[in-house]
Amino acid sequence: MEIVFLTFSACVMVAAAAYAHHLISRYIAQPQKLLLTRALLLVTGLVFGFAWALNYPNDPFLALLAFLVGLGAVHVPAAVMMCLKYGRGRARQ
Repeated sequence: MEIVFLTFSACVMVAAAAYAHHLISRYIAQPQKLLLTRALLLVTGLVFGFAWALNYPNDPFLALLAFLVGLGAVHVPAAVMMCLKYGRGRARQ
């Protein structure tokens, strides 16, 4: 049962990360700030993913799924915020 939950969670979190990185360029105009924001999200996601993967030292597949969940969990707040802004039509011109 744990593998099903982790697989579903990993799919949702990776989708949120992809969505956040897809929409982020609509709200940040300067290339330097865009690169910095993406790098900050990715580095923080990698750290969280590694920390979550440490919970499964004996099972590499579950560790990978946990890593993806941790990586995506960092991106969820950004994805939700950009989804709300996108719905209101507040993209940069």
